[in-house]
Amino acid sequence: MTMKTYLLNRITGRKFRLNGIRPSTRSPHKQRLRQPFQNFIVYSADQLPPKVDLRSHMLPIEDQSQIGSCAANCLAGVYQYLNKQENEENIAFSSLFLYYNGRAKENPSGITDSSCTMTNAVEALEESGVCLESMWPYNISQLNIKPSAEIYSDAKGHKIIDALKVDVDLTEMKSCLAQGFPFVFGLKLFPSFDKAGKTGVVPMPNSADESQPSENNHALLAVGYSDKSQSFIVRNSWGEDW
Repeated sequence: MTMKTYLLNRITGRKFRLNGIRPSTRSPHKQRLRQPFQNFIVYSADQLPPKVDLRSHMLPIEDQSQIGSCAANCLAGVYQYLNKQENEENIAFSSLFLYYNGRAKENPSGITDSSCTMTNAVEALEESGVCLESMWPYNISQLNIKPSAEIYSDAKGHKIIDALKVDVDLTEMKSCLAQGFPFVFGLKLFPSFDKAGKTGVVPMPNSADESQPSENNHALLAVGYSDKSQSFIVRNSWGEDW
């Protein structure tokens, strides 16, 4: 069973949920859901623009509250972005629907707030799709309730066909963003992550942090980068004020 852990803001006393993503133990079963992005790169390293920022094409940041839905929040954000690029519609999609189905792939008969793997979440988005946020709003009292058949019917119209895997490679990650694609990633968090709430910049963990074991995994969404600051622009799921 996944242990629920939180990051505490010492100034406000607010807790932010961690461990909403578990490491995947396998790749997606379908080959088209695990294609290497490197096969689709169009930029060489010296052709990359100095800055990319995709945030203007996205809806306001969600607040996942006290549940482990960060992987689903990220995927819902990606799908909203892709749908807007394709159809010029600024529509919100249900991260709670995605979170339910990501967990159901692993344990359909005993749904709990257990977080999910990115592999299961991606496969759920391909198999079941995602409904509109208006049909299955982010009401955490419905966290473990299966949506109705009507809602699943709506979700069938909003599926992915394939997915690409981005390697942990600076040029490849920047190329993905420069080509107009945000990407989801999992990160192991250390206490220094809390400092981002004050400055907006996540510092590198110090040697003391790195020497301590950490199971505080969190899913985030890369939406840009800046060569000037030598940093990525990342979208979280802890609300607009964090």
